[in-house]
Amino acid sequence: MREMSPYIFVIQWRGCVCLLSRDGIDREALLRLCVSMCSPETNPEGARLLHLENGAPYFSGFEDYTLSLSYCDGWIAAAAAKGPVAVDIERPRTYDEGFVRAVTTDYEWARLQLVQDKDLAFCRLWTRKEAVLKCAGVGIQSTLQVREAMTGTPFQTKTWIHRGVVLTLATT
Repeated sequence: MREMSPYIFVIQWRGCVCLLSRDGIDREALLRLCVSMCSPETNPEGARLLHLENGAPYFSGFEDYTLSLSYCDGWIAAAAAKGPVAVDIERPRTYDEGFVRAVTTDYEWARLQLVQDKDLAFCRLWTRKEAVLKCAGVGIQSTLQVREAMTGTPFQTKTWIHRGVVLTLATT
């Protein structure tokens, strides 16, 4: 992660571009910047921001770019790639144990019991699961689906922690 300006942080990974900023910066402008950073010869200026049935954003005329947005506690993350991509951001907090148990596999649950900072560890796991489900184009529909999200997935994930926010990108 590198600082592009005092307000925007850039992640470039596996052909994806992700921008993390304080909320208040125009989400369309962030998405346009992501697309143009993916492909410098590409200029989505003037393209209309539309949404698929599942809520995923895209620019008219730039359907070959996948876009993703996530918001949390005054932060916004925008991502773009020429293939599947999704971003999720969350701030670690105290999670209800029953909820955590419901959305983790036995293996994930056992691993969480071994770490000292369970809230951070679960937040990292949760953002990975949510990013994978968004990347698959389905989002969160049930606890069973979340529990099994990482099982046999074709997606790669990478997680960063920046100023107390956990950010995960998922792509192929």
